[in-house]
Amino acid sequence: GSGAVDKGQRLLNPYPYDKISVPVLDLYGEHDFGLVRESAKDRREYIKQISDKSKQLEIKSSNHYHEDNSNEIIVQVKKWLSLQ
Repeated sequence: GSGAVDKGQRLLNPYPYDKISVPVLDLYGEHDFGLVRESAKDRREYIKQISDKSKQLEIKSSNHYHEDNSNEIIVQVKKWLSLQ
């Protein structure tokens, strides 16, 4: 999830979604950083404005780094790419 910052930091510059012209796949973990989870709804709205093919997925039982779920990330990315 874009917008991640280290604990105790704040996001200085929002991600420039208005400069993106291709579909976006936004993956974030169920146990991701607080700001990433809290801003998920806003990111979903931004990426849907970019393209109807954009998609957001929360990966269950995953943290920000998806350390124990790399296979699930690969499956989801391949699935999304096959629909583009």
